[in-house]
Amino acid sequence: MENDLYVTILEFGKSRLSDGFTVYDLLHHLDDKGLGFNMDDSKENMRFFLILHNLFFEGHDNRRLKTLEECNDQTFFIRPEAYFQYIDYLELKEALRSSKEAKEISLRAIIISAFLAFASICFQITQIYRPMEILPSQIQEIIEAIDTERE
Repeated sequence: MENDLYVTILEFGKSRLSDGFTVYDLLHHLDDKGLGFNMDDSKENMRFFLILHNLFFEGHDNRRLKTLEECNDQTFFIRPEAYFQYIDYLELKEALRSSKEAKEISLRAIIISAFLAFASICFQITQIYRPMEILPSQIQEIIEAIDTERE
């Protein structure tokens, strides 16, 4: 849940990259996503502001704000470090998806090659035990070829 919360907050900050947002915008967004905070609880309040101040900075004032009322009119923007962490997260997520896809494709290729190897072995075994028929005309052609070579 904490990871989802962190990523959701980063996604929100990225979506408001140029205009910024207020704390109330973020709280409403989190409520809409089902990740709301109980701002009456002091632990939840502190956790929210720790996340907020680690990921974002205030547009007008760089002091650390402690309460919801103190930052009512503040506009927040995503910190460059947080933005690049989010980009790294997206790249890692894509790399994991690509590696899973590559694993599936390689597994399919191994299964296909194993099936073809088994089929080839079976085909060769059937060829070994298959009776061979040589016609008298073929024997005559071989004898004639040997005779012409000797001359």
